[in-house]
Amino acid sequence: MIDSVVKKLFIGASVVLIAIFIFGAFLFFSRKPQVQPVNGARERIGVGIVTTDDLEIEKHQKFVDYLNAHSDHDWSLVPLKDYGSYISQLELGQIKSGFMGSAVAYRTIKNGLALPIARGEKDGVSNYYSYIFVKKDSGIDDIEELKGKRFAYVDISTSAGFVYPVYLLRSKGYDPDDFFRAPLFAGTHEKAILAVLNGDYDGGAAKDLAWKKLSLKNSDLEKNLKIIEKEGPFPENTFMVGTEFGLKEVEELRGLLLNLGETEDGQGLLAKMNLDRFIITEEKDFDMVKKISD
Repeated sequence: MIDSVVKKLFIGASVVLIAIFIFGAFLFFSRKPQVQPVNGARERIGVGIVTTDDLEIEKHQKFVDYLNAHSDHDWSLVPLKDYGSYISQLELGQIKSGFMGSAVAYRTIKNGLALPIARGEKDGVSNYYSYIFVKKDSGIDDIEELKGKRFAYVDISTSAGFVYPVYLLRSKGYDPDDFFRAPLFAGTHEKAILAVLNGDYDGGAAKDLAWKKLSLKNSDLEKNLKIIEKEGPFPENTFMVGTEFGLKEVEELRGLLLNLGETEDGQGLLAKMNLDRFIITEEKDFDMVKKISD
């Protein structure tokens, strides 16, 4: 009798197992096939830029579109109003890549937040210099002669428009906070130059590329302003990625940008960004920024 009960239990269990198997197989084969990316799920990566200019946003959106078409991540452009917001979002992981000026780029490298990938080059130029300038008829030939006068900085996050003149004053034994009578933070290199050209300020600092661009539109600049200090080179805006990117991903992204000129859509992107090519950018390219920042 016991054997009979065991036999019945065995048969019952077998029937249940078979039913479970059939039901599981039905669910498996009735599922709609899921499309999987070739290299796994696409992670959303914010690409930060500091600008409110529609043309700049459009230009960098083309860059993001290119990354989306040629890499395994879901890249998304994140325009920001200033570098304070930029660094905060980078620290919080809200953005994981982006274009950075040399001062901010070096700060993120130093703090272990980001790695340099590449920067653009146009007509052989991929670096810039800091100019400190005054009116030609001012009688001022040295930054020390600007003590107690009005001075136009650009922004605290710029190598050319703030970090260098502050470094220069400190190297001469002055306290930058007490040196000028009325310091201005103009917001852009062009505005800092115009503040001096128009006579509103006695001296200013800005990058040479902005100086040269503005001089093409305003002949009074070269006629009326003179450069009294110069320092550089500093790397132009660099595309950076967060340190969570692996070495393989870094090299793939770098290769993608360095080889833009080899494809028709890559050439179109370079033309849109007004660049001839991207060039490799590494930590050593920020040595001058390191010198004036640390």
